[in-house]
Amino acid sequence: MDDLDYPKLMGQLLHVEGPRLARYFNADGNLIVAETPYLESIGLNTRKGVTVLEADLRRVVREIEDRLPAVALLDPVRQRVVVHMAFNMGVTGLLAMIRFVAAVAIDFWETAAQEMLISQWAKEGKRRAAALREMMRRGHDDAASTEPKDDR
Repeated sequence: MDDLDYPKLMGQLLHVEGPRLARYFNADGNLIVAETPYLESIGLNTRKGVTVLEADLRRVVREIEDRLPAVALLDPVRQRVVVHMAFNMGVTGLLAMIRFVAAVAIDFWETAAQEMLISQWAKEGKRRAAALREMMRRGHDDAASTEPKDDR
């Protein structure tokens, strides 16, 4: 997923998640502070001007690449959906959605979209899930750009 559009993914996260990311917690529930040792521990050179959010996104992407390499074969929109979901629930949580993962692996977009909506993850953020579901189903970005911020 070398060609993943990180600025677009960060914009999508900030738009859909809203101010929840102002004090930023990762999927493990840890408060993330922009400290050089943290950035270096996940393999990023701080001289590149990488934000903490982008650093954590890149960590999630590397974990997805290691544990679910088929995601690299998806189109960019669906890659961002999977990364966004993994960012919210952790890669382990994403992999626990067995039917969703199987549907994505065989390009059954309607099934993957339905599996998203019946998950616990969707119950915790209905608007976010609805926006990402449409992106997964149709393979277009417009759902995340027009959907209001999550009302959690």
